[in-house]
Amino acid sequence: MIHHPRPAHREIVETLLAAGAKVGDDWFTGNRSIDELLLRVRLDQPEDADPIHELVRRGRRARFERPEEARELFAEAAMQARQSGAKRELVEALKGVAQIDRDLGRPAAAQPFYEEAVAVCRVIGDPLLLAHTVRHLGDLHHDDGRDDLAEPLYAEALALYRASDAPPLDLANALSSIAVVTNSAALWEEAFHLYVKTNVPPGAAETAIRLAKLAHGNGDRDGAQEWLRIASAAAEASGDDDVRRKVRAAGVEMG
Repeated sequence: MIHHPRPAHREIVETLLAAGAKVGDDWFTGNRSIDELLLRVRLDQPEDADPIHELVRRGRRARFERPEEARELFAEAAMQARQSGAKRELVEALKGVAQIDRDLGRPAAAQPFYEEAVAVCRVIGDPLLLAHTVRHLGDLHHDDGRDDLAEPLYAEALALYRASDAPPLDLANALSSIAVVTNSAALWEEAFHLYVKTNVPPGAAETAIRLAKLAHGNGDRDGAQEWLRIASAAAEASGDDDVRRKVRAAGVEMG
């Protein structure tokens, strides 16, 4: 199941899809190329005739080319879901509205929809659905420079993932989210090993860069060079020029 492939690496997503992975209802990476790929696959998956699901399906189809129209469809789906008491559908529709507001650079407009989605998830009692949704809200706060609000949300999401025996990639992404805020070497290293375990070289490279910089900042020159070497190897394995550039930039920064 693909939920949030945090490293922006389309080839990995294509490989997972070719192997039969299913796209989660709350797909969203923030990388348009990957999101459009997930959207096309999601639309090919069978939908039932439920009118709320039909509104959501139409919203997904319109999201990138006609975002305001898509937002209206998601909003209508949310209204119908509230009226019918369809809580999971309500969460999906609310996040659809919020994601479009994020896409259009309107974080303040997105926030109440994410907050309502989180509140509904708490009623549903599905820990993984709650974890994914809480992380979305945390990302919104982080992107808007409110790490004091993002950190407890990331911590809650991480605890939910750990308690739910979540897939290793979900756990790695949750660890990376909170590590960005706390800059904890222990969290970065745990995330690194999970990215290695799940064979996600861009994630391994990015976490190794973080660990190299932390070691450098602590005066551990040998440790910094070793992590930089690991990051370089992971970047080469990824085949991603952007990741390679990040490794080179980190090397220049550390001298």
